[in-house]
Amino acid sequence: MSAKGFYWDIPTRIVCGSGAVKDMRKPEIKGLFPGSRAFLVTSSGNSLKSAGVIKDVVHILESADTEVTVFEGITANPDISQIGRGLDMLREKGADFVIGLGGGSVMDASEVMAGLMYEEGDIWGYFFTGDNKPLKREKKGLPVMKIPTTAGTGAEVSRSAYIINEENGVKGEFKGDAPFLAVVDPELHVTLPYDETAFGAFTALLQGLEGYLSKNRTAPAQMMHIATLGNIAQFVNAAIEDGADMDAREKIAFACTMSGLSRQLDSASGLDAIANAVTGTFRNIPHGSVLAICCTGYFRYFIDRNCSDAVFNEMSMSIGRAPLEPSEFLAGLDDLKEAAGLDELRLGDYGVSSGDLEEIAAKAYAGRGEFFRNDPLPMSESDIVRLLESCL
Repeated sequence: MSAKGFYWDIPTRIVCGSGAVKDMRKPEIKGLFPGSRAFLVTSSGNSLKSAGVIKDVVHILESADTEVTVFEGITANPDISQIGRGLDMLREKGADFVIGLGGGSVMDASEVMAGLMYEEGDIWGYFFTGDNKPLKREKKGLPVMKIPTTAGTGAEVSRSAYIINEENGVKGEFKGDAPFLAVVDPELHVTLPYDETAFGAFTALLQGLEGYLSKNRTAPAQMMHIATLGNIAQFVNAAIEDGADMDAREKIAFACTMSGLSRQLDSASGLDAIANAVTGTFRNIPHGSVLAICCTGYFRYFIDRNCSDAVFNEMSMSIGRAPLEPSEFLAGLDDLKEAAGLDELRLGDYGVSSGDLEEIAAKAYAGRGEFFRNDPLPMSESDIVRLLESCL
C-alpha cells in the first residue's frame, strides 16, 4: 500500500528529557512564554497532588516570574460541564496562556479551554461529531502549553481534543491551535502505577498500528510509527516492572510523543471510534484499556479477509516478530498484551453487557463514523457488535 502525499507544519516546540520541567526556568524556555500569567489545568484526583507534582510545577513557574492560577477540575474522560466550569474560571481570572498538566484527558481539556476563551454560545457546537460540522471560531484562542504526566496519547503535541457530551454519551472532537510548547519529562512518570503505564503505552502502540494500517498513511508518519512501535515493544515491560527505570521511561515517553506527532500525518481508524463510543458510555473505562481489549479482534477482522497482508507483515517486523506474516503479527500483539498484564481484561469487567452493544455501535458511527472510512475495508454496525461480543 503506497503512502499519500503530505503537508506538515510543526509549530510546537518540544523539550524532552529527564529534568525538562526544571528547564522552564532557563531563559531560552522562559522566553517562549507568551506572557506572565498562566492558567494551569490539572486533574481533580489526588495522585498528582499527593506526589507533589502540582506544587513543584507551580513553584518552578513562579520562580520563572509567572503568576499561576490552578484549576483542579478534570476527570478521566472529561465532559462538557467540566470544560464550562474551567472556562468560567479562566475568563474570571484572566491569563496570557493555558497550561495542561496531566494525562491525555487534562491536556485535551486545556486545549478546549484555551481555544474557546473568546467564544460565546453552546460549547458543544464547536465539536465535530460524525458528519456534523463544528461552528467556526471567530477569534484565535489563548496559547496553550502542555506538560504530560503520563505517556500515552501524545496529546502534548496535538491540537485535537476529545470531550464527552454527558447528555448523549457521544465523544466529540475539538480542533484547537497547536501547542506552542510541550515539556516532556519522564521523571513525572516515575510514580505512575503499572496499569496506567500499560494503558498509556498501549494507547500509543495502537495509535501507531492504526495509522500504519490506515488508507491515509504517509511516509513520515510511517517513520514515526516504526519508532513508536519498536520502542514500546522493547521497553514497555521494563517500564511496568520498574517505574524508576529511567531509560525505559525515556524511551516510552519519546515513543508516545512520536505517536502524537504521527497522528497529524495519518488518521485514526474504526478502532478509535469504537473506543470513543465505549468510553463515552462507560466513563470509568480507560481509553487504553478498551484499545487493548478490542485490538486483536479488530485487526483479525481484516486479516481473516486477506486484507492488507503486506502491511501486517511490516507491522509484524516493527514489533519484533518473525516470520513476517499476518498471523504472527496477531501472536506478537497478544504476547505484548500478556506481558503487560492486559491479556485477561474484558469489557464485562467494567460493567458492559450484551444489551449495551447495539447502542455502543451506533454511537461509534454517530460520533466518529468517518474514522471507519480510513480502514482497509468497511466495518458495519453489525460487525462492530460482533467484535464487541467477542470482547465481553
